[in-house]
Amino acid sequence: MAVKHRLESIITTSRHKGGQPYEVGPPKELHARHLLAVLMLVVLVVSSFNGLRLVLAAGGVFWLLGWVFILCYAYILFWLGHNVSLAGGHFAWISQLANQQWGRLAGLCIWICCILFIFPTFQSALLFLYAVNGDLIPNINAVLWGGMVGLVMATSLACIPMRYLKHILLLVGALYTGMFISAGLLGIWWVGTGHTPALEHIAWQNRVPHLPNEGVFGMIIWTLLGIETPFLLMDEVKGGVIQQRRACHFIWWGILGLAIAYTLANLGLLLIVPPRFAGEVGSFLLIFTICLGEWAGWVTLSVLIVSQAVIAAVCLLLAARVFIFMARQGLLPQKLLSLDRFGVPRYGIMVQALVTLVFLLFIYGLVPHFVLVPAAPVPGLRIYIIAEAIATILWLLPTAQLFFLVARSMLKVEQRCQHKESYEGRAMQRGYTRWSLLGVSLVGLLLAVYGVLSTLSHSWIPDLIATPKWMCYVGLWSLIFLIVSWLCIEVPYQGRHLADLKRLIMSERRLRQQLQASYHEHECLALSQQKLLQERDQLYHEQRLLAITDAVTGLSNHRALMIRLDAAFAYHSKQRERYALFFIDLDHFKHVNDQYGHLVGDFLLHEVGARLARVVGDGGIVGRYGGEEFVALLWVRDLSHMREVAERLRMEIMKEPFLWRQERESVPICLRMTVSIGVAVYPLHGTRLQELIAQADRAMYRAKSSGRNCVCIVDQGERVQIAKWDGGQKSDAEEMALQALLTMLKVHNEPIYWHGQRLAVLAEAVARRLHCREEDIAHLRVAAMLHDVGKIAVPNEILFKKEPLDRSEWRKMRQHPVIGRAIMAQTGGSFSLVASIIGAHHERWDGTGYPDGLEREEIPLMARILSVVDAYDTMTSVRPYHTPKRVDEACSELVQCMGAQFDPIVVRAFLEVLSQRETEAYLQHVRMSEAVSSQQKQERGEST
Repeated sequence: MAVKHRLESIITTSRHKGGQPYEVGPPKELHARHLLAVLMLVVLVVSSFNGLRLVLAAGGVFWLLGWVFILCYAYILFWLGHNVSLAGGHFAWISQLANQQWGRLAGLCIWICCILFIFPTFQSALLFLYAVNGDLIPNINAVLWGGMVGLVMATSLACIPMRYLKHILLLVGALYTGMFISAGLLGIWWVGTGHTPALEHIAWQNRVPHLPNEGVFGMIIWTLLGIETPFLLMDEVKGGVIQQRRACHFIWWGILGLAIAYTLANLGLLLIVPPRFAGEVGSFLLIFTICLGEWAGWVTLSVLIVSQAVIAAVCLLLAARVFIFMARQGLLPQKLLSLDRFGVPRYGIMVQALVTLVFLLFIYGLVPHFVLVPAAPVPGLRIYIIAEAIATILWLLPTAQLFFLVARSMLKVEQRCQHKESYEGRAMQRGYTRWSLLGVSLVGLLLAVYGVLSTLSHSWIPDLIATPKWMCYVGLWSLIFLIVSWLCIEVPYQGRHLADLKRLIMSERRLRQQLQASYHEHECLALSQQKLLQERDQLYHEQRLLAITDAVTGLSNHRALMIRLDAAFAYHSKQRERYALFFIDLDHFKHVNDQYGHLVGDFLLHEVGARLARVVGDGGIVGRYGGEEFVALLWVRDLSHMREVAERLRMEIMKEPFLWRQERESVPICLRMTVSIGVAVYPLHGTRLQELIAQADRAMYRAKSSGRNCVCIVDQGERVQIAKWDGGQKSDAEEMALQALLTMLKVHNEPIYWHGQRLAVLAEAVARRLHCREEDIAHLRVAAMLHDVGKIAVPNEILFKKEPLDRSEWRKMRQHPVIGRAIMAQTGGSFSLVASIIGAHHERWDGTGYPDGLEREEIPLMARILSVVDAYDTMTSVRPYHTPKRVDEACSELVQCMGAQFDPIVVRAFLEVLSQRETEAYLQHVRMSEAVSSQQKQERGEST
C-alpha cells in the first residue's frame, strides 16, 4: 500500500515536458451567464420530446417526476459545489466522497456520455434535413458522411480560443432557448386567434396513465440530464474562488429556464401540430411553418443545424475537460494537460475527435450491417434512439452513485460534523440541514434507479424494436462501452504503475549500490579521520607543552609559572600553610654569553634548570622567570628550614662545574656558576603573590650587592609597599597616610578591604592593556584599594541588609563616592589626584550614574576602568544581597551593559585580560580572602 501511494504521488507530480501544463494558467474567461448558456445548449433537446406529446396526461405525470428528480439533483449539486469541489464534476465529487477508483469509473461514464451525446446532435441535424427533403439522406452511408462533416465543424469550433468561443456560446444559447419559448408563445397566439387546439383531436386512451407509458420516464430523464456539465468549466470562471462560488447559482437559473422552455415548447406542440404529425421528426419545424410561413421554417432549420454543431463542439470541450481532470490525477497521459498559446487544450480536443470518429465509423459503418436489420424507415433512427438510451443509463449510474454517497455522508454526520473541515461540517455552517440533504439524496437515488430500470425495461420505439431486443441491445452495448472504455483507461494506468514500479526498483538498486559505496568510503574516511584525530591530539599535546614550557630549560615558562604560582598561592593560603618563594639569578651570566656565545649560555640555563628541578622535586614549583632568573616555591616548616632549602639550591649550582662540549671529539669547556638567591616567606613578608615576588626580587638584588653567591632573606624593615606610586617613593607622610587608611578600612569592614585588594590587581592589568601611563596606573591602584572608603559613613545595617533598600537608604548609600572623594581631597598630596577617580567610579557611560551625572569621555578613564572591575568583582563574590555569578555569566552581563553603563573599549580590554585560567585562580583568591576574613571574625568573636 505504501508503494502504491508513492507511485500515485510520483504520477501526480510528474511534469509534462511538452506544452504548457494546464495547472499553470487555464484561461479565466467565463462568467455565470456563459455557464448558463452551456447548460441550456446541453440539456435542451428538440427531437427527444416530439413523441411525448402523444402521451399527454400520462406524460404530464412523468414530467412531474422528472422535474422532482432534476430539482433534487440541482440541490445536491449546489451543495457539492460549495462544500466538496467547485470543478471536476462527478469525477472530483465521487473521488473525494468515496475513493479515486470509484471516481475513475464515474469520470469514465461521463466521458462516454459526452462522446455518445455527439451522435444524437449529428442525427438531429440530419433528421431535420430528412424531414424537409428525404432525398438528402437516402441511406445510412449518408448519415455517416453527414456525421463526419459535422465532426469536422464541431472540432473546428471547439479549437476556437475561449475568449471568442464564449460569445458564440452565449449567442447560440440565446437563439436556441428563444426557439423553445417562441414555440409556446406561437401556440398561445394560435389559440387566441380562433384556431382549434390540436389537443382536442387526441384520443382519450392516450391521456390516461398506463403501463406502456412508463418508458416515457427514461426519455424525460434524457431530456433533463446534463445540468452538472458546466461544473467541468468552473476552473475557467473569472474572479477566483469567490466568483466561482457565486457562479454556482447558474444551476437555479438554468432549471427555471428549462422549465419555461420545455413547458412552452410542449404547449406549442399540443396546441398547433395536428395529431397525425405529432411523432414526425420535423414536428417542431411545423410550429413555425404553420404559424409564420415557410420562410420561418427555413430560418428555424438553419438555427437548429447551427445549434447542433455548437452543441457537438461543447460536448468535445466537456470530454476534453474530463480527460484533463483525470490526467491531473495521473490516470491519463500528461500530454492531455498541455495548452496551446491561446489557452486551448487542442491536443485533448483532437483526441476526443479521433475517438468520436472511431465510434462513428463503428456505429454507423459496422453495426447496421450486422445488428439492426432490416433498416429503419428513417436512416439511422434506431442507432440514434439506442445511443440516447445508452447515454441515459451511463449518465444515471454515476448520478445514482453520487446520491448514495451524499446520503451515506449524512448518515455519518454525527461522527464527522464536529470537524469543521469535513464536508458535513461545512454544510451545517452554510445553512444546510442533515435531514434535508438526506431526504433529497434518497429521493434522487430512488428516481435515478427507476430511470435506469425504466430505460432498460421499456422500448422507446416499440414499433421498430421490441422490448426484449431493446433490453438486449441497450443493456449489452452499455456493458460493452463500459468494459472497453474501462480497459482503455485502466490498462495504461496499471501499465504506468508497473513502469514506475520498475523505475522505483531500479532507482532503489542504484541507491543501494551508492549507499554501499558511500558506506565503504565512509569507513575509509572514518579510519583516516581517526588517524588525523590522533595526530591532532598529539600535536595539541605538543603545542600545549610548548606553550607552557620554556624551550631552553625545559621548565615552565613565565606565563605557565605565574599560573602555577597563582594556583599554589590560593591553595596554600586557604590551608594557611607557610611557604617560601625563592628568586634565583645567575651570577655573571652576561659575561659567559659575551665570552662563549649564546649556545653556551643556553646550555648553562638548561643545566641550571635541571639541577634546580632535582632539588625542588615534585613537592614544589620551579620555572624560568625571564632571562637568567628563576623562581621556585616550596613549603617550609620555619625560617631555619627555609634557609636550609635555599642553601641546598645554591650549593647544587656551585658544587660541580658545567662541562660544555661543542663536538664529541672536542675538548670540553669547564664552567663554574654561582647564583644569588632572594627569599620571601608567606605570610611573614607578604600576603599577595606579586608582593612576595617583589620582596624576593629586592632580597635577590641585596644578595648581589653583598658579593653574589649568597642567600638573602627579606628584612621586615625593607618590605616593599603594595601601593607603588609610579615605581618611586613618595613622602613618608603619604606612605603612612595610605597604610592608615587601609588599616582603618580593614578594621571597619574587612570584606570591603579585600574587595579593594582584588580590584587593584584587575584594574592595573586593564590599564596596562590600554597602555596607560605608569603614573596613572599607580593612582588607579590606590583608588581601587580605597574606592569604598566613603562607606565608613554608611551604617552597617544598610551595608549588610539582605532585602532591597528603600528610597532613603539608597540616598545614604549614594553618598559614599562623595564622602570618599572628600576624604581623599582633604588628605592632600597625591591623594587629591585619586579623589576624582573615587568620586566618579559610579558614573555611567550614558550619563545616568551618580553623583554628578557625567557621561562618556567626561568620566575619567581611570574611573571607567574602576567601574568595570568593581562591577565584575561584585557579581562574582559573595554578598549579603545576592549569590555569586559564574565567570561567563558576569562577562555576559558586562557585554550587555556596553554602551549604557560601561565604556565599550574598557570592557573589551577587561575581557581580553581575563583569561579562563587567570579567572579561576582569581576566584580561588577571592574565596580564600573571604574565608580568611570570616575565620578572623570568628576568632575575634571567640576571644571576645
